[in-house]
Amino acid sequence: MFRTRCTVNFKVCNIIIDSGSSENIVSSMMVKKIDLHTSLHPHPYQICWIKKEIKTKVLKICLIKFSIDKTYFDEVQCDVVEMDACHMKLGQPW
Repeated sequence: MFRTRCTVNFKVCNIIIDSGSSENIVSSMMVKKIDLHTSLHPHPYQICWIKKEIKTKVLKICLIKFSIDKTYFDEVQCDVVEMDACHMKLGQPW
């Protein structure tokens, strides 16, 4: 797991890359602050964090176009989830 910066909608954002994860997740707070377009998730589901009694609903998706430096450009479809960096680092909501 490592942290880096990227640019989304001309705004510099901190991102966390977890090579052990198969999910692409974005914070709903980031989506709101940067004013990204969302759509309904075709197959809504719940994420179970380390503490199994805590579930987070995934109801929306967002296509994020980003760049790292001026050399790498990509886009990724992410599930939109209520969370912050603590969720990724600690594995559970606080």
